[in-house]
Amino acid sequence: MSFIPCDTSMIALVDCNDFYASCERVFDPRLIGRPVGVLSNNDGCIIARSAELKAMNIEMGTPLFQIQALERKGCIALRSSNYALYGDLSARVMQILDEFSPGVERYSIDEAFLDLAGMQSPEEICRQIVHKVPVYTGIPVSVGAAPSKTLAKVASHLAKKQAGRKGICVFHSANDPELINWLNTLAIEHIWGIGKRLGRKLRQHGIETALQLREADHNWLKRHFSVPVKRTAMELNGTNCLTLDDTPDPRQNIMCSRSFQKATNSLTDLKEAIRFHAQTACQKLRKQNGLAQAILVSVRTNSHRFEPQHKEARAWALPVASDDSALIIRYAQEQLEQIWQPGFRYRKAGVMLLDIIPWRPMQLGLFEHQQKEKKDQEHKRRNLMHTLDKLNDRIGRDAIGFGLSREQADWKMKMAYRSPRYTTCWNEIPVVKAN
Repeated sequence: MSFIPCDTSMIALVDCNDFYASCERVFDPRLIGRPVGVLSNNDGCIIARSAELKAMNIEMGTPLFQIQALERKGCIALRSSNYALYGDLSARVMQILDEFSPGVERYSIDEAFLDLAGMQSPEEICRQIVHKVPVYTGIPVSVGAAPSKTLAKVASHLAKKQAGRKGICVFHSANDPELINWLNTLAIEHIWGIGKRLGRKLRQHGIETALQLREADHNWLKRHFSVPVKRTAMELNGTNCLTLDDTPDPRQNIMCSRSFQKATNSLTDLKEAIRFHAQTACQKLRKQNGLAQAILVSVRTNSHRFEPQHKEARAWALPVASDDSALIIRYAQEQLEQIWQPGFRYRKAGVMLLDIIPWRPMQLGLFEHQQKEKKDQEHKRRNLMHTLDKLNDRIGRDAIGFGLSREQADWKMKMAYRSPRYTTCWNEIPVVKAN
């Protein structure tokens, strides 16, 4: 086997094919080859489609009621969003990708950039990825590689859309004739990082394709547009301007909110929803080893209905930066009581953790006389929170928490088509029957 060493910049983009639909097929092989659509929160509309559903010209955002008849006739299969399943399978894919490169940037739930600079034969590495990921996870992937992130995006698109490539497309040089021809046909709006708004402005100056942007004067682009547009043009020329971010900065704010299945005017329902969202946000906070210094609680009615409207949010500084679910739930519910008003039918509530800082031992007051007792209490509370997180990770999300959460509460999401959480909930693991 001949190897082509890669001494210069070489970035690969691994893209999971029809990711949500593929996740559903892993544990339900009956869906293989069938048109599959995944629905948004509360089963509102289509947010993900299999190739077969796309071929039926069912567009993204199609409301459920327009396609329910097709589902009842067995023409298509629908699933409610199962983020526990998707997140777990995504983590398994990323774990495999870590074996192929010391630099892996998790770009989204179904995409990752890999640094292949200096490695032997990028083509062989891409082939191994395309083979190993579906064998170990059941998720098919496509891989595109090129000297820059933007060109890797182009290569990934070709790897996925052109069947003859078998899921792999590698450009060693930005001057590859095939790449040049493709850039000459790629509309300016379809370039990663450009979009419709910038595309319209560029078209006004006669730049309509990726190749024209690449060949435009970079200083002129900087003067008339911005540094990011100039950077994109340089990327199209093969200059790697967007470094691999394999250690993303922790989030400064964490938001958890959701529309309700049914509108409610019950303060009890809203408190239950706020408790759930605060607990979820705190779990995310602890995963990034952070402390929140403030919280924001929000509620709103359905602005699309002809009925009394109320929308309000209230922020509150915590007495001490914390990741303690019980403390944050208490303050969040107190703020909810301040903004809730009777007579309104609320459709959405949420909690945001603000001004997040890295975890550090509790800061005690200058005149605190019982420092050791407080530090011991903080240590016990932190251990308790991490124990709850471990139990939820092991038994299933939200298996253990604060307060009672009713199964059929109005504030909970509608998920009539949800598949089991096969990999994260003990009560929903697949059963194998053998003679």
